[in-house]
Amino acid sequence: MTNSGIKDYNQLEPIEKASVDELRRLQLQRMRNTLEHAYNNSPFYKAQFDEAGVHPTDLETLSDLAKFPFTTKRDLRDNYPFGMFATPMEEVVRIHASSGTTGKPTVVGYTQNDIDIWADVVARSIRAAGGGSKDILHNAYGYGLFTGGLGAHYGAERLGCTVIPISGGQTEKQVQLIKDFNPDIIMVTPSYMLNVADEMDRQGIDPKQLNLRVGIFGAEPWTDSMRKELEQRLGIDAIDIYGLSEVMGPGVAMECLETKDGPTIWEDHFYPEIIDPETGEVLPDGEEGELVFTSLTKEALPIIRYRTRDLTRLLPGTARTMRRMDKITGRSDDMLIIRGVNVFPTQIEEQILTIDALTPHYQIEISREGNLDKMQVDVESHTILNEREIEAACKELQHKIKTMVGVSTQIKVFPPETMPRSEGKAKRVIDNRLTPVFNKSFERCLAKEGFFEKFYQRFINSSDDAKAMFANTDMHNQKKMLQNSLYMMVAAPSGIEKASTHIEHIAKSHSRRGYGVKPELYDLWLSCLLETVKEYDDEHEAVIESAWKQTLEYGITLMKSQY
Repeated sequence: MTNSGIKDYNQLEPIEKASVDELRRLQLQRMRNTLEHAYNNSPFYKAQFDEAGVHPTDLETLSDLAKFPFTTKRDLRDNYPFGMFATPMEEVVRIHASSGTTGKPTVVGYTQNDIDIWADVVARSIRAAGGGSKDILHNAYGYGLFTGGLGAHYGAERLGCTVIPISGGQTEKQVQLIKDFNPDIIMVTPSYMLNVADEMDRQGIDPKQLNLRVGIFGAEPWTDSMRKELEQRLGIDAIDIYGLSEVMGPGVAMECLETKDGPTIWEDHFYPEIIDPETGEVLPDGEEGELVFTSLTKEALPIIRYRTRDLTRLLPGTARTMRRMDKITGRSDDMLIIRGVNVFPTQIEEQILTIDALTPHYQIEISREGNLDKMQVDVESHTILNEREIEAACKELQHKIKTMVGVSTQIKVFPPETMPRSEGKAKRVIDNRLTPVFNKSFERCLAKEGFFEKFYQRFINSSDDAKAMFANTDMHNQKKMLQNSLYMMVAAPSGIEKASTHIEHIAKSHSRRGYGVKPELYDLWLSCLLETVKEYDDEHEAVIESAWKQTLEYGITLMKSQY
């Protein structure tokens, strides 16, 4: 029940169903106010705008935002801790922070009005997922400096939910309380929810006999395949929430229960752009690029054109007027997300360099063990170490990484001169999390008759250069060559010498005079292959395309390098 004049958070707000023209007018007004506020009250933004030769009054239309400079995570680090704030500290009521390098986190601040707006958009998000004031909500996001726990908590209370603030970890206790308190909604990372499901199985609890009906999952990328698994195992609707602390926290965008077709961006508070990550050029809706956000209502830390480094695309609104964002397909930087924690390779490197026994030659291996991500750091010692010294170095590095970065790791110390060197940019990360995704997709494609035939026809008819590649070979052998090339490309990243030798031989043959084959042809080869995969894999989604690209990247790069 609500009193007259008090907002009912169970009901859609007018702006959620307003016309596009009404929304754009509101955005323009709020964007002008935000630029003025940032310019007048943040020394950082005044300097940025002046250096770029722009002034808030230059914003006459929303497209004029492209004239203004970007903000990056580095800017927040360089102004640590409070150098980007646009209000006096006595008006800042809360500080949150995310992981950063050299032990210094990325700091964000909130006024009371910021906290209220944040609670409003999270309440709106939970309601979009089908939640309401009568629901009990189990909040298993981490509390503390990270924004997840408290962001979800305040939003759920604003909606009127009964909140169980259990935070993360203690899986047995999580399941016990879910059984005893019987919540309607759970908010948690999707990978940890699978762990909770496993624990339910172990305890002999049938989740479909509980009241739990909605899972709001975020803080890490997840796929439609994982959605299906969560929904089938738990008998719930699995809904995607998106956010990042630099922009606000959870609740920047939220999937709607009635469509489940990607998070709706709450555009009355956060203005999105998609840019070419290389040039910074703004791309039209529907094209994939890097997601950029400008806050429209924040006071303590207005954020102008913040480069999220997330790769996605903007889609038209469906359940709401506001635009949606597609699934995140990757990142334009080297940041990893491990169990909801942002990790940069440079953070690991900094901790390695503090240990005298270790060299700066290292690799990070990411894999998936069960439902959770696992990180292993392979590092090299300066001298031959005995078992006791190796154990001591491993424990010291584990402790430093856990303390300064916030993730648990396995450490493996190798003898001197054994870690790979690079003549160019070192390959610091080996991410094997997509390997099972690729393997299953490859199996599904091979199980369908005509996969290689379709790939061959698509490629051979794609350009004259493709025909030239097989100019001196009959059709049967052409198909066989294409099939063998794919198998070798797949095998190359595994270090199989035969595959690498085969690829080098093909490249040198094709680069001989008379073939006219250019290295760019292999981009076309990949494009034709991905189109065929999309046609033949019945479970195709964005992450599957990413898995194929990642698997074949090494072989294609090796092929091009021989020209």
